[in-house]
Amino acid sequence: MKEITDIERLSPEDLERIASDSSVRVPADLKASLEALAGAAELAELAEADEGAAAGAPVGPQPPESFPASPKRGFGRKSSGRRSQGPRFFWYWAAPAVAAALVAAVLIFRAVPEEPKDTFSDPYLAYAQVQKTFDQISRKGDKAARIAGNAVPVMEKTEELINRIMK
Repeated sequence: MKEITDIERLSPEDLERIASDSSVRVPADLKASLEALAGAAELAELAEADEGAAAGAPVGPQPPESFPASPKRGFGRKSSGRRSQGPRFFWYWAAPAVAAALVAAVLIFRAVPEEPKDTFSDPYLAYAQVQKTFDQISRKGDKAARIAGNAVPVMEKTEELINRIMK
């Protein structure tokens, strides 16, 4: 029996050769078995959805076309295992996304001011604002320099202790 690493190393030509080998027997009911497995997986999903709905948990929005017949409910269409892919199905799922995008766009455009608030028609007011900003920057810079200056003795003492320990 081959290991998965051996199979991964095979070239496409080798895979084609192995696939065309007629000595490998394929079970006659392979297609039916695969269809049964796919149907069982779908039924398991539906059972989980029914249990969630019975427990009061939200199952999530589903379009009416995708509801299969349920023996518990006793109504609904028979499902062929495929969900509808028509335009109505598309808009059922796309409409909330489009609505959310429109709401977000409206909120963003309303939040952007029509004209900037930091413009000045009077040059003296503009200069005063620049001076006020530079004063604030200077105060913050002085405070940072004082904090850094107070940290120097602590750093020197820490360096001295580390040097003693390393000797």
